[in-house]
Amino acid sequence: MKDRLNEYRNALNSTVFKDNQFKAEHKQQVLVKLNQRPEPKKRKDWMPRAMSVAFIAFLLLAGGYFLSEQLGKSPVNIAEPTSEQGLPQRGDTGLPVEETKQEEEDSVLESPYLEISDYFTRYELPEEGRLDSSEAVNGVSYENGYTFNKDKKYMVGRIHYEGTGPKEPTEGQEVGVIMGWIAGAAAIQHPENQTAYMTLGILDPPLTSLGQAKELNDFEPLEEWIIEVEDLLKHVQSSENEEERKQSYEEAYEMLQKMYSIVEGQ
Repeated sequence: MKDRLNEYRNALNSTVFKDNQFKAEHKQQVLVKLNQRPEPKKRKDWMPRAMSVAFIAFLLLAGGYFLSEQLGKSPVNIAEPTSEQGLPQRGDTGLPVEETKQEEEDSVLESPYLEISDYFTRYELPEEGRLDSSEAVNGVSYENGYTFNKDKKYMVGRIHYEGTGPKEPTEGQEVGVIMGWIAGAAAIQHPENQTAYMTLGILDPPLTSLGQAKELNDFEPLEEWIIEVEDLLKHVQSSENEEERKQSYEEAYEMLQKMYSIVEGQ
């Protein structure tokens, strides 16, 4: 190695440095450069970057695989709305089919309520004897002092004349008066609020109303119904058994409320 360097120096002295073209100072600088070992090249810092890229690629691949697995197990169907999937149709209660059917069955009237409902529905207030106006809201008043609900057709009031009392209803008014008496009888207290079944006179008003309705009535199914409710209320008054009184009162209350709903439904 040393011999080779000497050869290089001699070659330079005989050529480049000949005839003092370079000063000793320049010569020394060149020799220093020749004697210096070349510095090792710095490695580029590519490993961290490569690892980062590989890690991100792994995450993307793993995430894509997981997503595809989930979609494969639980496919998502996005269906366009159709006439069958659209807005609820008329009569759609939103309840399960079983509950809807049960409600429809409960709303079907059985005998004698079905016959009585038809009887009340066919009734119309008479035109004869009507006054031009009525003090009652949505009312129809007559010359004999009776006033009826215009839409429901049942009696809502009558005038008690001094010395003579109320006048008798006309034949055309009788069904509306009966409906009014039934509505009045149905105003008894709810069983949960009724604690004194034997309280003096507490059941007299409904029994009176039912009695007056029975006097005017000539429709047999309604007659039988009135008598059954009367018997229940009278049993409440006469029985000494608390449980029997309670049961009879509840039955009478339910019958009255069911008939009242028919009267109000006209």
